[in-house]
Amino acid sequence: MVQILSLFAVFVFLTGNFSSESRLNEVTGGHHDEAGALEEPNASGLTEERKAAIIKEYGLPKQKPSNVSSIFSYDFGPSFTERQILFNVKMITSKTEVEVTKMLGVPYSSETGKWTSPSTERTMPIVRNLYESPVGAMSVMFIDGIAARIEIKPTEAFSFPNGAIQAMRAVGLTVLDDAELESGGPHFLDFIGIDGVYAVRVVSDLEVDPDSIAYLEIIAEERFK
Repeated sequence: MVQILSLFAVFVFLTGNFSSESRLNEVTGGHHDEAGALEEPNASGLTEERKAAIIKEYGLPKQKPSNVSSIFSYDFGPSFTERQILFNVKMITSKTEVEVTKMLGVPYSSETGKWTSPSTERTMPIVRNLYESPVGAMSVMFIDGIAARIEIKPTEAFSFPNGAIQAMRAVGLTVLDDAELESGGPHFLDFIGIDGVYAVRVVSDLEVDPDSIAYLEIIAEERFK
């Protein structure tokens, strides 16, 4: 009889330890690996192996790994300041007159004439339309049927020359802080290859204030320089 009771006590002790360990694993998500060590649960309280088993058992979709480690982890190289974009001039560069008018509305002035390229001395017929835009008055010259040369007089005041990059951003162009200057003079600055357009010229206001920007000229393609 004593021998039977002793065996029963050993059985209760062993099953009790097993149950305790099982409950601990259920609560913490812990799992013994092949070496017998307890695998630590992650922040959600589940080990990766346990999560995989649950996903497999219930047919849950697998989570795709995120490529973003932090909202502050982007590296754009030289920094640039974000600003609210009211208008993006690239929406109309190299577009037809019909397309531009559809986006900007009917021009308040329109004229036809001829334009001679300073670089090739080629003379071409043009249509020049004047539009109102969210960023200021806009003159669009259509050459060979597309918006080739665009002048924008920004309503916002920008200093010259220090405000040149801010002015280009104001019309929707993406410009890095250290954008290289192609050429320039006392009253103009030329940039090449800015955000997909061939060239941008920033011109100071000689009539009112030479220390402020009068207008920006955007040349859509090299053949229209």
